[in-house]
Amino acid sequence: MKRAANRTKRISAGLPRDRRNYGLIHADFHGDNLIFDGETIWIVDLDDVGWGHFLFDVTWPAVLAAKHHPDTNDFLESFLQGYERERPLSTQEKELLPEFLLAAGLAALEMVDSSAIANDSPKAQQWLAVILEWSRSHLSA
Repeated sequence: MKRAANRTKRISAGLPRDRRNYGLIHADFHGDNLIFDGETIWIVDLDDVGWGHFLFDVTWPAVLAAKHHPDTNDFLESFLQGYERERPLSTQEKELLPEFLLAAGLAALEMVDSSAIANDSPKAQQWLAVILEWSRSHLSA
């Protein structure tokens, strides 16, 4: 994983930070942070909002979907289709998507490790196995 972290840091350091690909992001966007009252969707849990690359808000929901629903493999494709209806990814973003997917896996590993659930619990072990496989698959991409 150290190799993955170094690779991600190197690529991130070289990314442009202009308004086409960098700006205000939620940084914890997933279904549990949406409230729907029948007419309006409210985005909640804004404590991680900050400046970052837009691809983070694309890849973080994908790794969380894998973590919570490991048998569902088509989330990212469906999410990207909807996302690109509003904001198409640039050629560079499409090329960097695997790196952001890897970085999201590394962030999820840290999240599982530091969660309130004991690391030796069956749930934590299940999440760890899913996220390790996620990270391995994106490390070799």
